[in-house]
Amino acid sequence: MNAPDREECYVLDDSEVKMTVRKDPKILNAVNFTIVKEDHTVGNLLVSQLLEYPDIRFAGYRIPHPLEYLLLLKVQTDGERDPIDATKIATDDRLAEIDTMKHQFYLAKKIFDGESNAGNVAYDGDEMR
Repeated sequence: MNAPDREECYVLDDSEVKMTVRKDPKILNAVNFTIVKEDHTVGNLLVSQLLEYPDIRFAGYRIPHPLEYLLLLKVQTDGERDPIDATKIATDDRLAEIDTMKHQFYLAKKIFDGESNAGNVAYDGDEMR
C-alpha cells in the first residue's frame, strides 16, 4: 500500500523541530508559526481562543497540503501585546479549559457510577482521588 506509516503523522523525527517562529516581514506586529505534526484540531483550538482577546487583529491557520504534516499559524496583535505572548496565553487558557472539562467528566462519571462521595472528589489535574 502507498499510504505513509501512521506514526509519521505525529511522531517527530530526530532532525525535526516541533515549532519555528518567525516575525512577518510585511505585517506589523505579526508572527508566523510553523508547527510540525499538528492538524486542524490544534489550529482551531488556538485560533478560536486567540480571537476571544480584544488585542488580536488577526489569527488564522492553514494546512498547506493534506499529506504534509504542517500547521501554519499567523497571529497579529494591535501592538499592546506581543503575538508570541498572546499565543502562549491562549495555549495556557485552552489547556486550563481542557483540564476543567476533564474534571467535570470524571465527576459526572463518578455520579453516574453511583458513588456516594462523588461531590467530595479531589482532582489534582491528572487523576481523581
